[in-house]
Amino acid sequence: MTRRNGDRPGREREIDPAQLYPVGAAARLLGLSASGFRELERAGRLTCERTAGRHRRVAGSELLRFLEAGAQDQPQELALAPAPPVSATDRAARQAWLTRRVNQGLAALPTEAPASARVRLRADIERALRGYDPGVPDPEVNALVQTLVDQACEQMEAEQERVERAANKATLIEDGLETLVRAIHRLPSRLVGAPKTPKRRHLESRLRDELRGYLRSRLTGEELVFDVEELVRDFLATWQVEHTPPSRVPGAVKAVASGLVGAVGGAAAVTLSMPSIRATVKAGMTAVATELSQRLRTAIANMPPPASGGSGSSPGPGAR
Repeated sequence: MTRRNGDRPGREREIDPAQLYPVGAAARLLGLSASGFRELERAGRLTCERTAGRHRRVAGSELLRFLEAGAQDQPQELALAPAPPVSATDRAARQAWLTRRVNQGLAALPTEAPASARVRLRADIERALRGYDPGVPDPEVNALVQTLVDQACEQMEAEQERVERAANKATLIEDGLETLVRAIHRLPSRLVGAPKTPKRRHLESRLRDELRGYLRSRLTGEELVFDVEELVRDFLATWQVEHTPPSRVPGAVKAVASGLVGAVGGAAAVTLSMPSIRATVKAGMTAVATELSQRLRTAIANMPPPASGGSGSSPGPGAR
């Protein structure tokens, strides 16, 4: 026969078999700590249900079953005296203590910290101190709050660096496009068209688009203007070899251009996309690329002039 509430001894009288209890309340009704309750749940001695919002709840009937099954054999270290009810005064005191700790952390942030960083730090401190009370020694809480402040500062610095890299990358790309246009103007008209002609405008537009996509995929925002200028010059030199009539390109120039594409492509892939190893790798790769690039420019400069003098266009410096 099922006992009535009045017949239940001790804690059983406080348990309603039809009610669902939060884990914290269920642990108190059993005289356990929250960690002790979790250990019993993991061991399969207590079963929790899930609400529609995925919150754990324990049925009162499950608590009664646990008690009637013989809770006396549970591990001794898990059993605690029932927690005394928290008074309104204690709650107010803890809230004041928590507010003071939150303000302590916010005051340690730099004055220029954005509102999002302050909101995030406030939530982190409140979450971290959820299991603490005003009786915890100050040094322990101070160390915890300072750790959270340091993490918040690191996040702010990382975000600021990301923003600066993005801005620097955009600036470098624009500088590279301007360098490209200036370099095109120095190429022979027979190759790129006369200034202000449709051929020149079309070529500049197409090469700008190709270079913009190339730089976007290669740059990280940590490079120098010199790095971008080198990439632009090599990009254009390779294009010049590819678009010069085959009969006018000596075999030596083609060989140098082939080596340049491989060396510069490899150097860009390694040194520009992996800044962490840039200092150790770039020197050797850049030396190879620079030598090949110079050889290519020299070879292009020494290419023979057109067989016929042509009319209306004079060869540029690169076509002598």
